[in-house]
Amino acid sequence: MNLFDATAVSAVQYTAPSSSFCPPPPAPYTGIYSMHKYWAKKPHNVVRAFILQYTRPGEVVLDPFCGSGVTVAEAVLAQRKAVAVDLNPIATFITRTTCYL
Repeated sequence: MNLFDATAVSAVQYTAPSSSFCPPPPAPYTGIYSMHKYWAKKPHNVVRAFILQYTRPGEVVLDPFCGSGVTVAEAVLAQRKAVAVDLNPIATFITRTTCYL
């Protein structure tokens, strides 16, 4: 079995989402998302739409560049488990602070 051959994995049954998925238009930054600026912050409603479309409750969402924590916060609010990683200590501080509010 090739490590990169996803078709060889039979234990996990995954149904691909429809190809017609279109995320909503970006919402303004309000609430906890407006407390600071972070250069790569994504709109929370768009991040939430992708999480809801491509994961199920209880699954894990990985954010390898957590930045301001939008993905982690939206994953937790959507009843997913979240793993956040970032080399920038300010990013991990902001993510921890955002997720504890």
